Amino acid sequence: MWLLIHYKVKVGKALNSQAILSDAACTRACLQLSVVLLVASVGHQFTGIGGFDSIGTLVIAGLCWREGEGGLREGEGRELCVRLRRRMQD
Repeated sequence: MWLLIHYKVKVGKALNSQAILSDAACTRACLQLSVVLLVASVGHQFTGIGGFDSIGTLVIAGLCWREGEGGLREGEGRELCVRLRRRMQD
């Protein structure tokens, strides 16, 4: 996965393609989520402590929040947030 991300970024920059760079960011996020899930599952399996699952869930939720917030800041999401704020202020 690291090689895939590396080459997606390399090609995206060479072609000046925001779509490929966004895909690389998505792949990076998927890799991060997979690593957190693996670590939490292995920790729970070997220790039997349910806290590993809970902590893993919170970390995954935080990563998802970060990705969602970043997506809203870019592109149309930003315009949507501005329009919603204006409506709420009126």
